[in-house]
Amino acid sequence: MSLLDLLKSGDDGSSAINFDEKRQPSHLLFVVRWNITLFTNNLAFSEAISFATSYRYDIYEWCARIYRDFSVGNVGEYSVEMVIEPIRPQGRQHPLVDRCRLTLKICEYDQFSTHFDDFGVTPEHANGKRVHITIGMRFARQEFETDFSNRCNCCCKLADPISLNDFRSKALETMNCSSDYKLLCMDGELKTSKHLLFVASPRFRKQFSSETQPSSECHLEFTRAAVEQVLKFIYVGVFSLDTKQADCSFVRQLITFGRYFQFGYLEELKNQLQTQLCAYLFNHADNLKLFVDLLILASDLGFTRLKKHCICAIINIYYVKFKRRYNLSADNFDDRDIFNQLGRGESIFSPSILQRIDSAYKLSRKTSLVYSY
Repeated sequence: MSLLDLLKSGDDGSSAINFDEKRQPSHLLFVVRWNITLFTNNLAFSEAISFATSYRYDIYEWCARIYRDFSVGNVGEYSVEMVIEPIRPQGRQHPLVDRCRLTLKICEYDQFSTHFDDFGVTPEHANGKRVHITIGMRFARQEFETDFSNRCNCCCKLADPISLNDFRSKALETMNCSSDYKLLCMDGELKTSKHLLFVASPRFRKQFSSETQPSSECHLEFTRAAVEQVLKFIYVGVFSLDTKQADCSFVRQLITFGRYFQFGYLEELKNQLQTQLCAYLFNHADNLKLFVDLLILASDLGFTRLKKHCICAIINIYYVKFKRRYNLSADNFDDRDIFNQLGRGESIFSPSILQRIDSAYKLSRKTSLVYSY
C-alpha cells in the first residue's frame, strides 16, 4: 500500500503493513514536482530550475534544464528532453553522482495530487504541464548497520594454539635454552637470545653493533608480561591475550614496546590485539566503563575495528546510560575528564568521538523511521 492510498483511506495502515524491524532500507527516494509554463504550446524554461534534496545531514543541489532536439522527427517537429545534473561546488566533486538514479515523467494532469497540494495552489488555467522527478539515492547497507553482535565477524582469525609436537614449541624451548641476554623489566627479568634480538629488532641491532664491549643485559621501562608477549609473537607468530591483563595500560605497553624497538610484523600484532579485544568485549558486554576505556585506547592507537566495535555497542546498548554518565555536569571527576577526551577531535576539522556517536545514533534512528514511514 502506497502513502497516497493511506492518505485517501484515512487508515494508518497498521493492519495492512507489517514492517520487519530487523531489515534496513537499501535506498531513499525524493520526489520533486513543479509546474512548467506553456509558451505557444512549447515547453520551455526561461532559465535553469534548481532544487535541493536532503540526504542524511547534508543538502545537495541539482540543476534541471529542458532542451529541444531538432534532429529527431519530421520537419518542424522536435523532441523535448530534460537533463538533470548535480551542481558541483568549486573544487569539490558531488558525493552522490554515482549513487543516484533519475526518473523523469511529464504529465498532462497531476495524477499524484493530494489534499496537501491545496496550500498555495495557483488557478487551474495558469498551470502548465507538471514534471515529476524521482531521484533514487542508493547507499550500501553496511553504512547503516549498527549491530553490535556482527562486529566480531569483521575481525581477523585468531592464531592456532601451539601443540606439543609443533615446531613453534621447540623454537620457544630453544630460545629459553640459549638465553645469553637479560632484559631487566620493571617487575622482573626475562632471559632471551641476543642473536634473536639482533635479527628481529633494528634498534637492538644498532645498539649491539655500537657497543665497544659486549653487554649481557638491558634495562627496559616495560612490564615483563608485555615484553614476553611481544617477543613470543615476533619469534613464533603466536599471541594470546590473558583476560586478567586485558587493561588499557597493558595494551599500550605492548604497542609501545613493539614500536620503540621497531620490531617487524607490528601490524599483524595490532590485528591480533584487536581481534582478541573485540572477543573479550563481546563476552563482557555488561561493562560500559570497559567499552569507553577501550574506545579511547582504540582512538589513540589507531585500532579502527575495535573503535567501530565500541561505538556500535554504545549506540545499541548503552547510549542513554552513556549520555547520563559522561557529560560536563557529571559529579565524578574521572567521568568529566573522559567526556573531555571524547569531545576532542583528531584535528580542528575532524569530528570528535562524541559527535560520531551522536550522529551515528541519530542516523540509525532516522533510517529506521524512514523505513517504517
